[in-house]
Formats: sequence, structure tokens, C-alpha cells
Amino acid sequence: MYSNQGYLSELLVERGVITPEEIEKAREGLSPNQGVVDLLVAVGDVSEEQVAQTIAASAGTDYVDINQHSFTEQVFQGMDVEVAQRFQAVPLQDDGTYMTVAVADALDFETLDSLPHVVGREVNFVAATPSAITKALHDNYGVESEGEDSGTSFTVITEGETEVADANDAPIIRMVSNMLLEAFRLRSSDIHIEPLETTLRIRFRVDGRLMEVDSHPKRLLPAIVARVKVMSGTMSIAEKRIPQDGRIQMRIGGKEVDLRVSTVPSNHGESIVMRILDKSSLLLGLPELGFFTDDEQVMCELMGLPDGIILVTGPTGSGKTTTLYACLNYINKPDRKIITVEDPIEY
Repeated sequence: MYSNQGYLSELLVERGVITPEEIEKAREGLSPNQGVVDLLVAVGDVSEEQVAQTIAASAGTDYVDINQHSFTEQVFQGMDVEVAQRFQAVPLQDDGTYMTVAVADALDFETLDSLPHVVGREVNFVAATPSAITKALHDNYGVESEGEDSGTSFTVITEGETEVADANDAPIIRMVSNMLLEAFRLRSSDIHIEPLETTLRIRFRVDGRLMEVDSHPKRLLPAIVARVKVMSGTMSIAEKRIPQDGRIQMRIGGKEVDLRVSTVPSNHGESIVMRILDKSSLLLGLPELGFFTDDEQVMCELMGLPDGIILVTGPTGSGKTTTLYACLNYINKPDRKIITVEDPIEY
């Protein structure tokens, strides 16, 4: 729950909230992946309020009981649900330039460093209790608490309603959403976000060829990278020195779409490649692939052989994976066991 529990336990001792002996006793009862402060709160030796007040004092900020805060609908337009859930953050005030945000851990470096880039504002952090954060997220965003069955998580972008739905979103959120929509509309297989010396180049791969579709000031790179990483839910925003991989699940125009995301550090900043994987293509059979009749017959004959190797080659985005999945659909029968070996697993 808290980022640096060893340091936080020392702060609690310094403030006289708990004794070193109680800390040592708690450590003896720790279960795997459990922090000492989490355990102290769980057994009632320390309250969430005491921890939040200790964090606030150390971070030089205020402790706020957000259960008593009056929220307005407008304040949530500057931070979308994915960002709020990823950082366990709740916006309290927003004037378009400065945003006051309550977080459960105001000592977490990644949150302090990344959130201003994501929301596109200067952020004044205040401390709140985790349970109050969870309640506020549920009441105002509809986020289910940990342990509830939330099903598959999707970023929903509706093609026909984009401008209306996103009119009040942060500019970077709108920019990334519109970029994804345009790539999907053009039936792109890849999105390349490439930092150059002074600009940020956006290219789509369409029909196997890269085409430049937009460019932006390079200063927008950190915010765009942070937004994409937040959407993945697993990639570290603070880590910029090593390559990272992640996935984004989306629903665009009623279709379920997967994005395979890769970031690589470069001379001018992190470069991003997003591979667009349309799940509906998994349902295609050989007749839907557009083969000539003779070629389709040859493919069916090959699929009927008891053994052998079929080599499918072609440039990026030419349909190799789609063709192979169509072949698998053709031979997939109740009396057959099929195992695929994929690196990476695309679907």
C-alpha cells in the first residue's frame, strides 16, 4: 500500500506513534508481500489517520479528511479514471493551471514525479487515508474497491462521440485518444511516436509502409509517454532508462482492440511503438481473407495434411498472424488438441 514502509515505520517511531519494539514484533508476523506499516494498520496498532498525518508532516504538506470534502463534477474532468486509479489520487481543486490532489502516499516518488506530466498542470499534493481515497474513487469515478470483481478493464473510445465525450479532458488525454482513433480509422498496424532533436514525429504504418501523420513540439513528449504508460497500467512512468513493454485493452467503435506497447530510450527521449491488434480478426476464416479460389483450395489442402511445416512470410502488418489464426480456426475441431508457441503472444 505504501511505497517505502521501512522509512515510514522510522517516521512513525520518531513521531512517537509507535515504539521500535512494536515494529520488531510486527516484522516477525509479516506474511509474504506484506509491509510492516500495512500490518500495523491491519491489526489496529496504528490508525490510517496517524500514518497519513505522519506522511503529511514528512512531505511538508497538509493532511485532509476528504470524507468531509464537497466535490464538484467539474474537478474530475481534469483527471480521468485510469489516472486516478493508477495513482490512487483524487482531485480536490482545479483551476486549469494548478490542481490540488489527495493521495494516500505523498512520499511515493513515481506519483510526485509523474502525475503533473499526466494531468498537464502543476500539482499541490495533500495526504489522505487509503480508505478515504478508495471511497472517493468509488463514489465519484465508479472505481470498484480492491477485491471486487471488476472484469476486464478497457479504455473506451467511441468513434462517433469523441469530440463531445472528450471536450473537457486534459489536452494530452484528448491528443492521445484522437491519435489512436485516427490510427484505427486508417487501419494502421503500428503507431510510432519518435522524438527528434526539436520535434516529436508521429507515424502510422498503413499497408506495410510508414507514413508521417503529425508532429508536435518536443516538450510534449514526457506527457504523452506518461499518458501511454498510465493506459497500460503496468509500465513504470518513473523509469526512463530501460526498454519497457506493456499492453492496452481498448474498445473503439464497438470493437475490442489490443495495443502492444514498447518504449525504448533514445538520444532525444523515449521512443514509443504501439502495435494495433484487432481481436475481431481472430474470428476470420480462410474464406474471409480474400484469397483467390485456387489459393484458398491449396491452403485448405495444406491444412488437411497430417504433418509438415507451413512457412508464412511477409512485411510488418501484412497479415501473417491473421492468416495463421484463420488456419488454426480451420483445423480447430473438438477432437483436436492445439498448442501455439508465440513470442510475444499477440492475442
